[in-house]
Amino acid sequence: MSKKKPNVITIFADDLGIGDVSAFNPDSKIKTENIDRLARRGMRFYDSHATSSICSPSRYGLLTGRYNWRSNLKSYVLPGDSKSLIPEGRRTIAHMLKDQGYRTDAVGKWHLGLKWQRKKFNDYEAYGLDPEDFEERDYIVGRDGAFDWSAKKETELGTAPFEGLDIDFSEPITFGPNQSCAVLCMGSESC
Repeated sequence: MSKKKPNVITIFADDLGIGDVSAFNPDSKIKTENIDRLARRGMRFYDSHATSSICSPSRYGLLTGRYNWRSNLKSYVLPGDSKSLIPEGRRTIAHMLKDQGYRTDAVGKWHLGLKWQRKKFNDYEAYGLDPEDFEERDYIVGRDGAFDWSAKKETELGTAPFEGLDIDFSEPITFGPNQSCAVLCMGSESC
């Protein structure tokens, strides 16, 4: 008879400390009954650490097993219109679980960029915006290898660029959580 593999559920939440979950802290101000039930039936870890204090780099570290500073993002978090921080072909924890016969999925906040289908222009008209109200920018953080926030040009309030004007939202995302985490790389030697 084959032994059934245990379920693996990783809950990775921003701004949540061990004292916030009532399974770890009976005096918690919030009663987390569903998380408590999972904790009672499974394993609890009392000594864990994130590689960063903010979401994009810490998620990158958890999923890839690499130090977050080894990614293209050296500080801060990715903007919403960013390309994927996890390169295509990079193995993730989901790939390792799949190698062991698990089915994987990702639910919730991603904040690691996506492979958007882009238009060749900023479509101000689609959003009812006047292009005169915005500065064109030649440096878009999170795009085309530009992940350095220190080089970002600061603009006055009201003239800041509007993110995602060049994204074609009618087209599918071709690389995101389902490809980098839930689905194995197909045809790639590096997977």
